[in-house]
Amino acid sequence: MAELLKVENLRVSYHTYAGEIRAVRDVSFSVGENEIVAIVGESGCGKSVTARSILGLIKKPAGEIKTGSKIDFNGENVLSFSGKRRQNYLGGECSIVFQDPLSALNPTMRIGRQIVENILVHRSISRNEAMVEAVRILGKVGIDDPERRSRQYPHELSGGMRQRVMIAIAFSCRPKLLIADEPTTALDVTIQSRVIELLRELHRETKTSIILITHDLGIVAGIAERVYVMYAGKIVESGSTSNIFYHSQHPYTKALLASVPRMTMANKEPLPYIIGTPPDLAVPPAGCAFAPRCKHCMNICVEQQPEPVAYGSGHTLSCWLQSLEDAAL
Repeated sequence: MAELLKVENLRVSYHTYAGEIRAVRDVSFSVGENEIVAIVGESGCGKSVTARSILGLIKKPAGEIKTGSKIDFNGENVLSFSGKRRQNYLGGECSIVFQDPLSALNPTMRIGRQIVENILVHRSISRNEAMVEAVRILGKVGIDDPERRSRQYPHELSGGMRQRVMIAIAFSCRPKLLIADEPTTALDVTIQSRVIELLRELHRETKTSIILITHDLGIVAGIAERVYVMYAGKIVESGSTSNIFYHSQHPYTKALLASVPRMTMANKEPLPYIIGTPPDLAVPPAGCAFAPRCKHCMNICVEQQPEPVAYGSGHTLSCWLQSLEDAAL
């Protein structure tokens, strides 16, 4: 499978009154053409910052992508894009669906016009043709009576419909890569399922590669081909969806999976959760960031950062427990 996106040694910091927050710390991953990958982890682990970096939305002086970071899209360096090239890339070749459509959509513009504006920036067609296309794609994403809905404002639509509008805007210019940043946040379970199914259908039809960013492992299994697990700004485990769900090795990944509600749970059975909180990335730990919350923590975990180790079949993890077990064999 040809690579569409390759991220290497990505490091992103935010400069605040509290000091430098190292939000993303040496992250590397790739996305192939016509592939869906998921980046999962708790809130604050660096998933959305990674997405904004790919789109070139990290702005100085508050945010900074550190020297040595590489983001290649179709063989081009995204971090060097400017002017017309950046405009063509952002929203044209690479689009994003934000987690809060009500704040992402312009409350003063009708839905149809917002789709039209994006189409006109990236495609050489007339405004009338763009409106016809906007109505067509609203229908494509499952909005009933799309012509009437195109004349409405965001506040007149339900949360699920607003998210469909965001997906319509993102797909309106037929991007090569779509980043779906927590696309099911604040939606009920039924609507979540419909949104994920819609993304799957559009992927099959358009061959668009998708990066699904979520804290909910429950929605990953049915859509992603590969999964990257992030914690405290680092990828701690990665592999095929099957590897992550059935052969996970990192204690953090196992804890995330254990926290997913199961149909077999007894009535009023307590839901497992991960004890403790993520570390303060203004002062990153010297060792494994998950060590204070890990029941398998050893001295070396606190003192030294584990290196990524290949576990076979594209399965990689950073954990001293596994590294020492392998060394003992």
